[in-house]
Amino acid sequence: MHPRNDTHRCRVVYFRVVDPSYPRNRRVRGWLEARGHVVVVVPPSTGSGRLRQHLLDLCRLWRAARAGDVVIVAEQYVRATPIAALVARLRRCRLVVDGFVGVHETAVDDWGVARPGSLLARRFRFQDRFASRSADCVLIDTDVRADVLRAGRPRPRSVIALPVGAPAWAVPQPERDTGGPLRVLYYGNYIPLHGIDRVIRAIACVRRDVVLTLLGDGERRPRAERLAAELGVTDRLTFTDPVAEQRLASVIADHDVVLGVFGTSQKASTVIANKTWQGLACGRVVVTRRSPALAELLPIAGDQIVQVDVDAPQQLADALDRIAGDRLARDAAGRAAADVPHIAHELEAYVARRYAVFGAWLDGNGS
Repeated sequence: MHPRNDTHRCRVVYFRVVDPSYPRNRRVRGWLEARGHVVVVVPPSTGSGRLRQHLLDLCRLWRAARAGDVVIVAEQYVRATPIAALVARLRRCRLVVDGFVGVHETAVDDWGVARPGSLLARRFRFQDRFASRSADCVLIDTDVRADVLRAGRPRPRSVIALPVGAPAWAVPQPERDTGGPLRVLYYGNYIPLHGIDRVIRAIACVRRDVVLTLLGDGERRPRAERLAAELGVTDRLTFTDPVAEQRLASVIADHDVVLGVFGTSQKASTVIANKTWQGLACGRVVVTRRSPALAELLPIAGDQIVQVDVDAPQQLADALDRIAGDRLARDAAGRAAADVPHIAHELEAYVARRYAVFGAWLDGNGS
């Protein structure tokens, strides 16, 4: 492939986009289009029979990649890389794999659908390795995860950390009236990565006036509701159904603290969750598990991020007690009222700098 200059615009085929509204691929696609690239979305094939679906995927991608420059495998379908790699090579396109949602880390580490070391688990790990080694470029979300991919690997030729960032709706919110209890917000779909059981147990241990809103749904929500009842904390918890994404800003504005992730998997220890970016951009204190990945944001957000050790459950309860008792939520929100426009701007500028690296790669100037 010939290097591209800064004026070249690519035809990018985005393969296996399960959910076009998902923040990860939506941001990448929006950034590509803003730079003038042509983006063609290829959703997953539907119908009965896995073999038939694979053949339909292959045909769809083959047609879409005609005169294409780049094929990107969307974050939720890393396992579809073999099809993408075949088409990319035959069509002479560069192959990009978004490794944001790995197969092994999700199926084995988070959901436990296979025992570590089992035949099925080895299959999942092979799929991840094939994806990273067959790609010309792998996208990932944090420096920590990028370093893992780079370590001792002759391929991929490039690993680029593209931060999750905050969406357009996550903007600085007015300071909340700090009268009454400390209002803490969890939102999500109760996946193991979030560690919601640890959150509920922590609420049972807090000593001050703290209430928790749990916004969302998922197959593990009933279990969370049962745990709350067993621990006798239903009076401190409010379970509510999901709301439209555009309404999340107003929900965050009605709370003092946004919770990040508290899972114990390797992924949980190396990611920066969507809600962490969103809470910070909205000017709220974010409490989340301790992670080396957060080093990227600490110079910008400072004490708006509170980290706790997940292997010491009492730390989360103590952190919430401290925020409530010392009025750190009000003080941090007060500073945020003045500083959040600056912080939100700096967070977005940081994301933009990382995307510029991907832009250089697309133009043929990256490593």
